[in-house]
Amino acid sequence: MNKTTVRTFVLVFFLFASIAKTQAQAALLVLIFGDKAASEKFNFSIVGGLNHSNISNQLDNNAMFGTNFGLGINMKLSEKWYFKPEFKPLNSMGFKGNSSLKTGTIVDGPFANVPTTRSLNYLDIPVMMHYQAAEKILIGFGPQVNFLTKAQEKFEGKNDATYDQNIKDKLNKTDYGFAAAFTYQLITKRNGKGINLQLRYYQGLSDVYKNVESNKNSAFSFNLEFPFISDAVAKEKMKR
Repeated sequence: MNKTTVRTFVLVFFLFASIAKTQAQAALLVLIFGDKAASEKFNFSIVGGLNHSNISNQLDNNAMFGTNFGLGINMKLSEKWYFKPEFKPLNSMGFKGNSSLKTGTIVDGPFANVPTTRSLNYLDIPVMMHYQAAEKILIGFGPQVNFLTKAQEKFEGKNDATYDQNIKDKLNKTDYGFAAAFTYQLITKRNGKGINLQLRYYQGLSDVYKNVESNKNSAFSFNLEFPFISDAVAKEKMKR
């Protein structure tokens, strides 16, 4: 194993260690060192965007919008294939609908059959393979594991009254499934840093709620990806 490979693995280790502490520190590391570690076959990226998610087989459920943010590694395996694992400490999913608060107290009265939002936040680890289908088009697929970090239920009663409760103990701590992505590459002269547009779909295979069958997460995401590549690599790609 040569020195360059060793340095790369050390940088990856410290990057993900920082992610575990805070998103901001991890993003800062990529901003500072991302283009320094870049090569023709390896680079970091920042990924973020909007989700449109839902959970299947829930009464009166409607999809809701959320956000996602994380860091990725892009590894070129061959002329057409790329390995692109990601670490996303922020991924908001859930659904909206009408329901009634059931605490067994007088508080329930104003919150009978009212608009309710279930907001679930996961820490995601997608592990995807991407195929270069055309000059600027990548098609990706692979498994994804999500770890539940927060789950809230918000009831919106009359006269602007609201009631929030933690429902994390009602949900399974781990969610897994498959993701598919369509990426359009925009290579620009922004200091050697590209911009990619991505449409992604996630389909969960495990149940979200405990002791309830057939309730799966699903989400469409529209993301922006900022791969950090060196000026030399960017210029080489633009010649092709």
